Amino acid sequence: MLKISMHEIIQKIRKAKIRAKDFDLVVGIGRNGLIPALVLASKLKKELGVIKIKLYKDGMKPKKLFSEPKILSQPKIKIKGKRILLVDDVVRTESTMNSAKKFLEGKGAKKVEKFALVGSKKYCLVKCMECAKLPWN
Repeated sequence: MLKISMHEIIQKIRKAKIRAKDFDLVVGIGRNGLIPALVLASKLKKELGVIKIKLYKDGMKPKKLFSEPKILSQPKIKIKGKRILLVDDVVRTESTMNSAKKFLEGKGAKKVEKFALVGSKKYCLVKCMECAKLPWN
């Protein structure tokens, strides 16, 4: 299992090649995507929104709760016409990210780019498909 410290996360986010001019808004997937979303929103000087989606039970041995991701709460900020950086901590199957992206696009987002601390996407700090132990887990 990959272990990443908060110091490493902040350093990697500081060095990430994500341009503020490409986004209007950062949306974190609650609950584990909130800390990296907050750090990114601060770095980019962008407003932060939160979308809560649930698919797995919390814990290091994820167990599916639903057959597909379920939206529990949506961002309380304007989405329509915005270019959004969607943030989560670890992305393996992309089902939660894809559901959130589809939801935001359905609310009128102009563009939604996906970012994960750990995963295999365009915007990703650590390219890895195994589980990761992050400071807040």
